Amino acid sequence: MDYDVRGDGRIHREPTGKLVHDFLEESKRVLADGKRLLHSEVESAKSEIRREAKKAGPAAGMAGAGGVLVHVAVIMLALTIAAALSLAMDSWLACLITTVVFGIAGGVFLASARARLRSMSEIKDGETIHRLEEDQRWAKGLTQNVRSSLRRDT
Repeated sequence: MDYDVRGDGRIHREPTGKLVHDFLEESKRVLADGKRLLHSEVESAKSEIRREAKKAGPAAGMAGAGGVLVHVAVIMLALTIAAALSLAMDSWLACLITTVVFGIAGGVFLASARARLRSMSEIKDGETIHRLEEDQRWAKGLTQNVRSSLRRDT
């Protein structure tokens, strides 16, 4: 068979075995490049996550401390309301009413939070996710090109 193996438009005779060998070597090189690209993207994603986690650490600590203090304040508010109601009724009834009111309010907040969390079904698009999607499209296209080339050659 005659093949244009140098890409200069001239026909040169090359053994089919050498062409297959060259094709396999080029395929190995492309796959190695793809592997390096994927590894690079994974490392980039790890780095991005580490950076964001370092930013979030101090904020999470402050949020935790604030949450504890707000929790104490809500308990004190409930005790204050119960004490005020106990001036007009039995103490046990005042505590029961306060407990029910705060329980209903907490249930409403939890239901609202649950609905919002369920609506958040996708991860926010970041540059790493975008690059990984592009790499996936590139790899699929490359695979399809290689398969179609193999079909034409066989």
